[in-house]
Amino acid sequence: MPPDAERLKADLINKVIARSRKRLGKNAQRRFAGFFRAYYANVPPQDIRDMAPETLFGLAHCHWKQGRTRPRLKPLIRVFNPDLKKDGWHSDHTVIEIINDDMPFLVDSVTAELNRQELTVLLIIHPLFRVWRNSSGKLLKVGKAGQGNKAQGNKAKDASITESFMHLQVAQVSGARLKEVEGRIRTVLRDIRRSVDDWPAMRGKMSAVIDELETVPKGVNAEEVAEIREFLRWCHDNQYTFLGFREYRLKGRGKKARVAVDKKSGLGILRDPGLIVFKEIVNLRSATLKIRQSVESPDLLMVTKTNLRSTIHRPVHMDAIGIKRLDKNGRVIGQRLFVGLFTSAAYSRSPRDIPLLRRR
Repeated sequence: MPPDAERLKADLINKVIARSRKRLGKNAQRRFAGFFRAYYANVPPQDIRDMAPETLFGLAHCHWKQGRTRPRLKPLIRVFNPDLKKDGWHSDHTVIEIINDDMPFLVDSVTAELNRQELTVLLIIHPLFRVWRNSSGKLLKVGKAGQGNKAQGNKAKDASITESFMHLQVAQVSGARLKEVEGRIRTVLRDIRRSVDDWPAMRGKMSAVIDELETVPKGVNAEEVAEIREFLRWCHDNQYTFLGFREYRLKGRGKKARVAVDKKSGLGILRDPGLIVFKEIVNLRSATLKIRQSVESPDLLMVTKTNLRSTIHRPVHMDAIGIKRLDKNGRVIGQRLFVGLFTSAAYSRSPRDIPLLRRR
């Protein structure tokens, strides 16, 4: 960026801070000034150069006020059309303010959801802050991301966390549409939290399957099992983004076969037992003979696309990996199902480097 653009941006920021003392008072202005500078620190000058000082102040101050209290683990989401009297600033766009624990995939997941709703994102401001709150969620102190003792592992003395402040602007909507946008963003943030929180457990489930296949199931070719284990190791080695896990139990045979969800097994986005990934597997009675035979077949591995699009990271149909569970007689008694996304790096690899594909 040309030095002149950065200098003009710095002058604008200083002008707003100087003016803010009259509006906030000396003490409040001192606390707000550091937040304000950090808020716009990484914003390209061209994104804010045409904004009036009052707009720059009002935009950041609204977000500051929103974050005064945030209950633990709860996202704050506000979708509104700024009103000069109510909010202290005005915009011709609809504004989305989000405060959430910092975690992967926030920006790309939220923007993908807005695109799904046919809302073009016109502006994104996304600073990270180190935040200290009391047990009620009241804001005590705000610092730059990276401050605090967490990096030193001293959690007892430092109860701070890193929070993501996201400000987005889209073409203006109104009425019930505002609540609809908020609700769908809330669902996306819920899915992200569940997947991030359960990510170690999902990796642990795949590790357990890999270890289980050290013993070749009855009736299955040993070379096939070895290749499946290598494929699962490859996925486990950061080639697959885990978003959900679930176990299924198979009871009965033939027309009496029934697949049941193990309701306590769900992880990530599949915590909800009512979220159906493959309707044909659950409703075997209405499934074709070919599908019923596939469910009961001792073929261990299934890799396919789901009918569900991911709400996280990339808005594409998720990649499903299913590994059947066999009893000591080699009969299918269940299946472990992972849903997620193969990484972009995985798609760029040569098929000769990927287990299973290299044999084809």
